[in-house]
Amino acid sequence: MSSPKDSQEWTQVSRKSRKNKSKSTKFNQDSSSSHSHINASPVAPNTESLYSPAELEASYRRHRERWESEPSCTKVRDIISSKASDLNCVNRAVNFGVGTFDPKGLVDPRASFVQLAAFDIIVEELGKKIETYIQDPMFSASDKTFLGNLGHAVVEAPAGNDLVTPTTFFFGVHLYKGVYKEAFANHLPALFIGTGWDAWESMMTSDGLDEIQEIQKTYERCEFPEEKYDTVFSMTTIYWKTTGEAKEGEEIKDEGKSKVKVKVKEESNRAGTKEKDEDELSKKLESTTISE
Repeated sequence: MSSPKDSQEWTQVSRKSRKNKSKSTKFNQDSSSSHSHINASPVAPNTESLYSPAELEASYRRHRERWESEPSCTKVRDIISSKASDLNCVNRAVNFGVGTFDPKGLVDPRASFVQLAAFDIIVEELGKKIETYIQDPMFSASDKTFLGNLGHAVVEAPAGNDLVTPTTFFFGVHLYKGVYKEAFANHLPALFIGTGWDAWESMMTSDGLDEIQEIQKTYERCEFPEEKYDTVFSMTTIYWKTTGEAKEGEEIKDEGKSKVKVKVKEESNRAGTKEKDEDELSKKLESTTISE
């Protein structure tokens, strides 16, 4: 497991796959704009503020409106709403690594705004008011105020790890694998949206990701809808745990309890019968005169 310091440093992607080079190049360019992923030098947290929180919110509204008009957003809404029965247990949403909305230089923060919009829309589609937490060591002071104004609680790394429970929606796109490992160290979430197991295998860097492999084996899943030539959600998978599996486990557990109760009752009845027989035998012996 990586150290807390590792969790606070974000890295730009360096893909090792020998295939799909063109897709990999686009993925690298997009990921470097906001997030970390795998195997490269750490990026220092942003300490500069170029825009006010109000300006950041205005940019967010524009990017959100634009993304909501795209077919991929409609598909995401449909996927989440269709899984409502499996996701009605979700009572918390945690977002890791969305990136700064107030970047240095000429870096385009579009990916960060679009991913935040997707996170917010999915939370809305879950159909109830739930607490939302966001963690990223790249946040500037303006970022934090902007997110707070939207109703999100900003947490400092690695505090967000303790917020992941079996009833959590965890959103983390294009993260360094150590961040995933630490986030899922104690519990696997009910809903996970992030870099899928197949992507890690294709990059030959799946070592140490037992938690994501477990999610791959036991959860239902589908690819996150994308627009053509847009890599904001490249190699991203939606995973959800079905309630059927949980109910089946509960039924097996209850069945086991019933069997134990029946067995205890049978043993109790046998013990009572044995005790009754012993009492009758004792009375007979007391009333019998034994002569030599």
